[in-house]
Amino acid sequence: NDKENYLNENNVNFLVMKNISSEKAGIENRGFLDGISISENESYNVSFYAKAPSGYGGKITVRLSVNGEIKAECKVTVIRLAERVEAAFDKEYLWVGESGNITATVLPEDTTDKSVSFTSSDEDIATVDENGVVTAVSAGVATITVKNESGAVAVVDVEVRQQVTGIEISESEKTVNVDDVFTLTATVLPENAYNKEIEWLTSDEEIISVNGNEFTALKTGEATLIAVSEENGDIKAECKVTVIRMAESVEAEFDKEYLAVVEGIPNPDEGYM
Repeated sequence: NDKENYLNENNVNFLVMKNISSEKAGIENRGFLDGISISENESYNVSFYAKAPSGYGGKITVRLSVNGEIKAECKVTVIRLAERVEAAFDKEYLWVGESGNITATVLPEDTTDKSVSFTSSDEDIATVDENGVVTAVSAGVATITVKNESGAVAVVDVEVRQQVTGIEISESEKTVNVDDVFTLTATVLPENAYNKEIEWLTSDEEIISVNGNEFTALKTGEATLIAVSEENGDIKAECKVTVIRMAESVEAEFDKEYLAVVEGIPNPDEGYM
């Protein structure tokens, strides 16, 4: 026998699959060319190897016949197991409260069962439903696992960022002197906000100038200093600043050189206050 045509060259006496039917699959006895001798009332164990052509899916019927009469049959369903799963997230990151979608692709393309399940490593950060819709809950990173019944797995890391909700300034009103250089402290809320950068603005550059977080009083008047969130320009806080000019010195003059007291009574002619 030509052993190269068998699935197992060490055992040529078995049944193998061959493309001989219109449905692209069938059975041919290539182990014993003249059949297998059997006796009535005896039991026999028969095994076979099956191969399906690439892309084939469906049912194969295996029959045992004697002189053309079918004695037994078995229906075999041919499936293609998934070899791998690819997953892609449609957003770079999520803000708290936002949602995004994971698209899963099961390969190869002719895989029989392409269903997948989705699970989150931390539902306090992000949840995921059966359709791969991810919803951000709180700041952090959650790993979404995409799994096929065959065991093929893909993972997607989803970053959740906390947006800015408010700004607080250390002082809501302040009085300074002309030429004073001063600072204010602005706190971005909440504490775990992703982008804590702010920009300072002044309502009147002729009264107060701005250099980062440093302010200079230029002349008397009132101006408002405004802290604006870099992330969201609608979020801001203000401090009203009044610029005054304080006296630098006091000069006084007395209109008499001295005062004289006569018998305890001031003498008008000597001068008095």
